[in-house]
Amino acid sequence: MSESSTRPLTRAGNHADDSAYGGQKFDVEKTNKVTDDDIAPELQLNRKGVGSWFSAGYHMGTTIAVPAAILPLPYAFSQLSWGPAIVALLLGTCTTYYSSWLLAGLFNWNGQTYYRYRDLVKSVFGRWGFYAATFFQQVASLGNNLAIAIVAGQSMKALYITYNPDGDSFKLPYCIIVFGCFQFIMSQLPDLHSLRFVNALSNVCTLVFSTIAIGMSIHNGHQLDRSTINYEVPGSITTKIMGVFLALGSIAFAFGDTILPEIQ
Repeated sequence: MSESSTRPLTRAGNHADDSAYGGQKFDVEKTNKVTDDDIAPELQLNRKGVGSWFSAGYHMGTTIAVPAAILPLPYAFSQLSWGPAIVALLLGTCTTYYSSWLLAGLFNWNGQTYYRYRDLVKSVFGRWGFYAATFFQQVASLGNNLAIAIVAGQSMKALYITYNPDGDSFKLPYCIIVFGCFQFIMSQLPDLHSLRFVNALSNVCTLVFSTIAIGMSIHNGHQLDRSTINYEVPGSITTKIMGVFLALGSIAFAFGDTILPEIQ
């Protein structure tokens, strides 16, 4: 992807090149280095980068703003009302931007190039940081994949009912199993770059869905009697409090876990 990604990893016992890292020498033996043997073979083969800035853009678009997480945002806005919901969305955007900026800046640091997030965490926090990052990554991945499989199954079921209203043979569990098989096949691809066409299609679908949702909202808004619209959050105090936490969780879920080291 970039010139920096082509720099070789520094083996233990050597010093990083002065000109490549701002004239600073790093004592490699005193840091938690990730050696060549720690890096997956597919990453070692792709150090020079095979993508482009364009492909990196839609990789980031797919991972930073999870497309499936956009669906519950209207409900989250209804639980917070316009003002607090917009503030929460802006805070999530700024937090994601700042954390991504910090993470991208650590792609080359401490005299070494890092290709995986958990390797970068290991270099900063040591071995237990690596284990913790791996654990939370797997938990997040499991939760995301379960949620996406359910949403995808529901979408397949809705399409089936649309074109076959009287049919009930293709049940929701079958739809989830079919999508799970598709996920399993896609997981056999060797690297992130192999998913570039899938991520590009995902970005297109997300943009189309967002455009349709905005257009329908504007159209329906012109058809309604504005005097009958009430933006107050309904329900009791307990219901409102639970709705606030649910809405904040939905907004936070809309910003995915960035994989900038892998993309870089």
